[in-house]
Amino acid sequence: MNAGKADHTFHFRTGLRETKRFLVIKKFNVSDNGMYICDLYRYYVNWRAHKEKYVGIKGFQKPNFTAFPKPLITVPLDKRLSIHKDYRVEGMPSPSITWYKINGDKIKVLSNCDKSECINDPNDDSLDITRTIFGKYTLSYPSDNATFKCVAVNSLGSATKTFQLNILAKPKIAKKNKENLSFVYVYKEGGELVCKVEEANPNQISFTWVAQLTSCTNADCKLNNSNWQLVTGKESGLEIITTNSKSVLILEKSEQHYFYRCTASNTVGEDYHVNQNTEAINKKDSEDLTPLRLAAEEGFTESFKLLLGYITSERDLFDEPFVGYTNVEILRIAIEEWELRDKVAVSDFLNGRYCPGPWLHPIEAVIGDFEMMQYILEKRANGNQADEPCPADAVDALERALVDDYLNSVELLIKKFPRLLNHIFGMERSAIGLAFRCGHTKIVKFLLNNGAKLTSETNGTRNILRHKSSFTREETVQEVINFCLKYKEPSLSQFMKDAYADCYFNVMAWLVELHPSVAVTFLNHCIKKNDDGVSITYKIFLLIPTERGEDKLFNIHSIWTESYTFKLLLNA
Repeated sequence: MNAGKADHTFHFRTGLRETKRFLVIKKFNVSDNGMYICDLYRYYVNWRAHKEKYVGIKGFQKPNFTAFPKPLITVPLDKRLSIHKDYRVEGMPSPSITWYKINGDKIKVLSNCDKSECINDPNDDSLDITRTIFGKYTLSYPSDNATFKCVAVNSLGSATKTFQLNILAKPKIAKKNKENLSFVYVYKEGGELVCKVEEANPNQISFTWVAQLTSCTNADCKLNNSNWQLVTGKESGLEIITTNSKSVLILEKSEQHYFYRCTASNTVGEDYHVNQNTEAINKKDSEDLTPLRLAAEEGFTESFKLLLGYITSERDLFDEPFVGYTNVEILRIAIEEWELRDKVAVSDFLNGRYCPGPWLHPIEAVIGDFEMMQYILEKRANGNQADEPCPADAVDALERALVDDYLNSVELLIKKFPRLLNHIFGMERSAIGLAFRCGHTKIVKFLLNNGAKLTSETNGTRNILRHKSSFTREETVQEVINFCLKYKEPSLSQFMKDAYADCYFNVMAWLVELHPSVAVTFLNHCIKKNDDGVSITYKIFLLIPTERGEDKLFNIHSIWTESYTFKLLLNA
């Protein structure tokens, strides 16, 4: 308890109804820490009040973790949707916090936190990291099977903590591995059947081979799922060689037909592959189309259901870009049916991880089909493809919608993923810059009304007029003018100032040549003018001349039937 000291003073404030007393400590330091007690006594009514208050300050200290996730966190298969773990960091001054993901020799920054908030990686919508919680809504194997490091730093030092995420995954057999003899009849020639696992966690894998004798010699032979016999490798004419991730069945010549099935299993689950029977299902016609693809394109629902029951690999379904050629009913059947077999494969498909081309993403493939887009987005597809492992020349969904003038698709994508509003595409073009270049006025209006920036700051200032082209319509430019005049964010003069600071070409010369009435609007609102009845003199704008006079005055003529003449002074 602290008593009064020399540097402690009392202040009084008296009113009609109350009297207040204040204890003022001029220079509070650590020695002043303690319990402060206020006693109040009214003599005439014999009333007493008592109040205690602890006051203390903390000294400067380097960062220190007082709570953190345990070093190893195992995520079972049925709990792979998300993870949220609490952590606490103390320090004075308040430390900055950075989270990293370390996967092999790859290190990625996930989040940077200052004293008040965290800025997560804008390319990963699944992150939910704050100063007290590490969160990720969607986990995938193997990308998130990694070490996560947290570094806290202030002026006195730093502290580091890590935890490892161990995501369990059932084996995944490589169905189209180049060394695999899948989809080939092997009997008279002999040969090898390769069963290779691409990924699994834990990686202790057990392989099992079974065989089924068949009298069928056609390409459309069907399996009897209850008539399999175990193959040990000790049978005459058979040999099995197995390593940790691969099992090879060596076959000698035979006059009989067999189906062979390989099953790879670990403690999480299993995957299997049949080397025959799928040949007919995946056989392509003269136009390189499989029966499954043909049924999808023609909208043959019952045929599609039947064929879907025979394919054994998700790649037979998702490697074919049928989403761009079918209807939402068949797409719904495909996704819901395969979710019963492999939810992870469906998630991979919806998030664009199957990239055979030319359609590199399901959202992009269905641009223009609003109902199908809505369905895919409802199934948690990712509308931003900047992070997807597709070829560098892939055109993402929003860019295609902007170029092809699909306003409904643009509205749906922007409302679902607001950060795409000011996304920068190739050639440093923003979304509104691309729509402006193509002359899509309605899209430009929508983007402006939803907060699109007319001048972006990525890699330096980039004004929308830089993206002009011969496709840019006069009404599109007028829409931008109307926006600046109405909302003044920016004002029209500021907008033109930004344009002149950025554009390497002469903006006004382009407007005078192609859109003279818009040029006049710009001049009327941005430039002081002097009209002597013979000509109008405008200052500031430096135009490319079509003719030059001795007095250094430039005359710019429109190529349109109605001609405008602008008399401009240089160096005014």
